[in-house]
Amino acid sequence: MKILDVIRLLGRNTPWIAFSAILLAALVFKLTENEKPVYSSSTLINTGFISGYSPERSSGGTTDMVYTNAEIENLIKMAEAYETREEIGLRLLAEILSKGQNNNKLIRGRGLGEIEEALGEALIETLGDTNSYQNTYNKLKTYRDKGDRNEVYELLYSKNDLVGVGKLKDLKVERQGRSDIIEAKYSTSDPGICQRTLEIFTNILSEEHQDNKYRQSSGVVEYF
Repeated sequence: MKILDVIRLLGRNTPWIAFSAILLAALVFKLTENEKPVYSSSTLINTGFISGYSPERSSGGTTDMVYTNAEIENLIKMAEAYETREEIGLRLLAEILSKGQNNNKLIRGRGLGEIEEALGEALIETLGDTNSYQNTYNKLKTYRDKGDRNEVYELLYSKNDLVGVGKLKDLKVERQGRSDIIEAKYSTSDPGICQRTLEIFTNILSEEHQDNKYRQSSGVVEYF
């Protein structure tokens, strides 16, 4: 077939080709219109085990690498623990409810609608305190731990993209080579929640690390 014949053939079938393209585009749009976007973020955390001060250093000032490696591995295990994901989800939900309508920077409308649908307006008004994050956190924790599978419990222990423990298991933590830096990566459907999840995770890790150091230092003091 000559090139001229191909051009003539395309010309005769132009309407059908255009119709097929439009139909295909409409089909793709329909199949993906409810598909959630994915936002990813990461953060680097300096544990300070190698570069920072530690009471376990020898008198010569060198770091005990066996001890250091074990401590970093323990920190990573704590970071990946189920209890850590529970705490992240609870803190996220407390922030969402305590901010009320001022949630534009933290969570988008679609995600907020999912939270409202899961909990209901009446329960949100009962548990959410727009004047106090801590009060909201305490009320949520008490309500969650009441002993029955209530709305808060079901939401937090679901695969909800924003606060669900099932989703938070996607938060990945790994050590950067042989350094004292660990990297945390996370992806979810809301950019504000994605960033805030890593911030809360970092805070929890820092709190646990400081608590462990304090307990170890207290033990040294008590020994002497």
